[in-house]
Amino acid sequence: MAQNQNQASVKTLQDSPLFQLSLTSKELFHSNFLYWLGVTYRDLFKETFSNLGCRTAAWPEDWTVEREYKAAKSISLDLCVKGPGKNGKIYLILENKVKSIPNQQQLNRYTSYWERDNEKPCFVLLSLMTNFPNKDQIDANSDGKWIVWNYGDLAAALDKALTSYVSSVSRVSTYHEEIIKDYIQLAKGLHGLFGNLTVNDNDRYCDNVSQVYANLRMDDVYEKIRVSLIAEKLRNRLKKEFPNQTIDIKSELKIEEIGESNEKPLTKVYVDSGYTNKQGVVDAKVKIDNRYVLTVQIQGEQYRHAIEWLQSQGNASKNWTATQKEYFVCQKLNFFDVTKFPYPQKSTRSNGLYGKFKDDFLYRYRKIKDNETVDNVLNEVVNDVCHIFETYGQH
Repeated sequence: MAQNQNQASVKTLQDSPLFQLSLTSKELFHSNFLYWLGVTYRDLFKETFSNLGCRTAAWPEDWTVEREYKAAKSISLDLCVKGPGKNGKIYLILENKVKSIPNQQQLNRYTSYWERDNEKPCFVLLSLMTNFPNKDQIDANSDGKWIVWNYGDLAAALDKALTSYVSSVSRVSTYHEEIIKDYIQLAKGLHGLFGNLTVNDNDRYCDNVSQVYANLRMDDVYEKIRVSLIAEKLRNRLKKEFPNQTIDIKSELKIEEIGESNEKPLTKVYVDSGYTNKQGVVDAKVKIDNRYVLTVQIQGEQYRHAIEWLQSQGNASKNWTATQKEYFVCQKLNFFDVTKFPYPQKSTRSNGLYGKFKDDFLYRYRKIKDNETVDNVLNEVVNDVCHIFETYGQH
């Protein structure tokens, strides 16, 4: 991975008291800071968002800033600006993403809710990543509704507003001014380290997390971004291989979403990324029928073949027995080939035939070699997905 280890950014973060405080809640901290700014220095807050492209002239005199505002049953806004009254008009919606990846479905749900309003809120997506999976689709599907900014943009907008504010009125306490300036440097430092991270095809797949990120206690954020970029690469390769199939990409996809969807089997590949047990996860899922999904998954150094039962037999042992009876999976597809995918080295079962997560996710794996590149591993995933569709006569 091309690691943008800007030493100036590292020093900025190491020297920042606010950065150390932000580690207690890497995402909420920033929303809480902006909330404080909106309550304490209203004009400064307003000018900052004007600099970010929002139509702040339309805000009423008695606007308020709210955190975790429940606009509807399925809509809880990270931060918003609203007019007076319990159901006051919403003027600004800020969705902040530091530790998590922007979610297109969530963003579309917000814009759809306000679709019929003649004067829609200003939708601002603040992302630690400059480029992220589905950014092109968010831009295309949002019809200009979402303004997408990174933390470098926020730092520049706040810095410009602070300079103007301090020069025109003397209402910022010295203590508060130093805090705001520290936050500007914090935002710049985060952008310098994370804003433009990339994954190259010739990078080693099992990329050890740089000690720089570990020392900053931001290795989880680094790994989450890394696997999301790998998932984007996988999606692009699968789209090229399967021009007639839908290739959907999400972060932290729940298997229940596939089971509950109306998608016909063998018509879609679900590409997913996430972070669990201190390891990044990338996988490609294919719904075979209404009973189960076949998954190719990479977590840490394990390359896995897995079956995820949508209709569980009751426990892992029964699910494994049912798996062995599936002709296409075990005989024709040979998805659990023991010559390539041996028994897991660690298993809760005495016979060690398979690994499992809960009772419905059963897998075998091979170990990814140290010298295997991102290109090598993703080619194997694409080949495995092709094999699934070819076996079932869909490719």
